[in-house]
Amino acid sequence: MAQRRSARAFLRQVADELPSHLPPKLRSFEGEQWGRYYKVWYREKKIHFEVQFLRNGRLEIGLHFEADAETNERLASALSKKKSAIRSALGDDAKFREFGPGWRSVAETWSGGDMRSEEAATEAASRLGEYVAVLSPMLENVSGSAPSSATSMQG
Repeated sequence: MAQRRSARAFLRQVADELPSHLPPKLRSFEGEQWGRYYKVWYREKKIHFEVQFLRNGRLEIGLHFEADAETNERLASALSKKKSAIRSALGDDAKFREFGPGWRSVAETWSGGDMRSEEAATEAASRLGEYVAVLSPMLENVSGSAPSSATSMQG
């Protein structure tokens, strides 16, 4: 029987592949892999894109607002006004949610199949790249959390 692939190996593959799924101007980012998540950000770590394994065995991919409640609400509300454009670009699986201590997200969850396979990691990297490419310019317009002036190194 084949050994189950670790979350760490899956997320490392996502990290390695993500830049190839991004336009050149969005390839300079900070990244962190720890435990069951991989996150990338441009200016503010608490406003980040993330792939994470949830406790229920599902995989979540999307944008998280984990700053103070006021900032989270302001940014999420601004994106919510663009919900039609976001859904047009990302599909109906992209859901606006509230969680934690005043946190917000625009994310989707995946379940079923081999969530840790190499194919799933490639799909997750591609999907994370879509979230970054669609939502980063919108965030830049709202907050100045702009990737365009990021000078940090890739994850």
